[in-house]
Amino acid sequence: MKAIVKGSGLALREVSASAPGPGEVRVRVAYAGVCRTDLYVADGHLRAPLPRILGHELSGTTMDPAPGLPVGARVTVRPYLRCERCAGCTLPASQGEERAPCAAPSRLGIERDGAFAEELVVPASMLLAIPDALPLRTAAFVEPVAAALAVLRAPLPVGGRGLVPGEHRIAELTRRVLALHGWQVDARSEGDVDFAVETSHAVVGDLIRRIRPRGVLVLKSRPFEPVAMDMGLLVAKEIQVAAVHYGSFSRAIALLAEGRLEVADLFGAERALEDWHATFAEARREDAKKQIFTVAGGA
Repeated sequence: MKAIVKGSGLALREVSASAPGPGEVRVRVAYAGVCRTDLYVADGHLRAPLPRILGHELSGTTMDPAPGLPVGARVTVRPYLRCERCAGCTLPASQGEERAPCAAPSRLGIERDGAFAEELVVPASMLLAIPDALPLRTAAFVEPVAAALAVLRAPLPVGGRGLVPGEHRIAELTRRVLALHGWQVDARSEGDVDFAVETSHAVVGDLIRRIRPRGVLVLKSRPFEPVAMDMGLLVAKEIQVAAVHYGSFSRAIALLAEGRLEVADLFGAERALEDWHATFAEARREDAKKQIFTVAGGA
């Protein structure tokens, strides 16, 4: 099968498809989206065991039966496999919410081969069924929506005015999620705000200055290296800092299937795996639109 593989460089290769082990299922990839993490791995900023097939945002159809899912079921995936041993994995989950983060996950496209391929193998526990009302192309965007929904778990001040700066798609998606759930949020602000959400680490210093005393700073991005923050100003203003990872994947699927969250305008060009050079170049050049690989989009 064809796959985009990170080795000594990045290349489209013909590789052998993996056979599923116990409890695993093959998924025929329909669509796969490119995100910052994929670029970090491709560029060597985020280390992964090599060779590695990249990609973790996808939709597709099952090639093997799974519990509650027949062959041909329409699915997306949680992009990580939990260790089930760490403190996070032993914490109970609230109803309708994701479990606490795993301290040692096995992530698609990093520790496990990922979605930039004609098919991939994942544990059945990672599968998420997609309703017929949700197009497979849109379903490839479930992971970013679940990540944006995580901001709702932060201790946002009731009735507060928020700031989510940035023109890139992650910032825009976060603003839409907050607005959908009743929060007043802007991309720019001349005055102080009650809370701010960071979706790019470069703006952290400015956000600390703009948040009012005893406001809330939400950290959302996942940079590949440590980021310095003005702890003195954080303490002086008694700003509460909340780091969030993922919200509910089932909620993300429902919002997209019901059409309550508009994301179509956040999609950019669709290209085949063979056009990976152009896709990665565009993803690096312009991050307002999600670049998409069409693998078996008609599936």
